[in-house]
Amino acid sequence: MASSTSKQIQIARQRQLLEVVDAENRVVGLMPRGLIHDQQLMHRSVCVCLYNSNRQLFIRKRGFAKKMFPGCWDLSANGHVRAAETPKETAIRKLKEGLGITVSSVRLSKILPAGPQTGYEFVSLFYAGITAQVPQLDHREIVQGLFVEQHELAYMVRSFAEHLSTGLLYFWKQGLLFQTNCSNG
Repeated sequence: MASSTSKQIQIARQRQLLEVVDAENRVVGLMPRGLIHDQQLMHRSVCVCLYNSNRQLFIRKRGFAKKMFPGCWDLSANGHVRAAETPKETAIRKLKEGLGITVSSVRLSKILPAGPQTGYEFVSLFYAGITAQVPQLDHREIVQGLFVEQHELAYMVRSFAEHLSTGLLYFWKQGLLFQTNCSNG
């Protein structure tokens, strides 16, 4: 028989419950994702960068039915941190769910503070390192994906910024996407 805590976690995940956090990123409660967004409450999310052996970054085009940034190019993977899940666990889960990529670890690069510019999300940027695996896209959420070199993404930022997610643009402008050490180790 499952413990009470594990049962609560399972129910929370089924209902898409997320942890509401305070300005110090401390958990203060649980609420459904939609209500958190409607009320602009602080919560957590992750963005993940995945590279191939040529040090090209995998970017993906979000589905047109997505509520946020439909049809825009975005980082390799991203998503909300579920109740009772760590940001690191979320990053690993989102790579598996969206791209079919299995990794055992990711490395935290930066945490953005929650505010209007992040949709009231504390955003953790992770590096998943280099993969030889071929991404298998979840076509319910992703239209297409490709590996790009730094100069190719620079061209996209200059010429088509309106077709890029704000997260991708922000981390590009901060110089965090093509660092010399983007490994997960």
